[in-house]
Amino acid sequence: MINGRVRRAFRHEIKKLSEKPINVAFFPMDPKLMEYQFKGFDYFLQNTSAEFVFPMHMWQDYSGIIEYKKRLSNKDKADRVIEIERENQTFAFGENY
Repeated sequence: MINGRVRRAFRHEIKKLSEKPINVAFFPMDPKLMEYQFKGFDYFLQNTSAEFVFPMHMWQDYSGIIEYKKRLSNKDKADRVIEIERENQTFAFGENY
């Protein structure tokens, strides 16, 4: 029952973002969540228009990002997920890049 409440509260908060323009987002993809590692990320991608989504809480194991992108059937969604290869990696955004 508690998990159901948490799920509903999470979805309620994400729905608030559904109509807002989001350029860059950071969202957990924590491998410690095991079988739930990608569920929140899926919901966020499906319910927001975030242009670039950086997975976080990867604990320096970024292999889950590629695995996640491969399982997405929607290429546009997959392209929104930024692949991180190492800690302290930098990314360039904007018109000049």
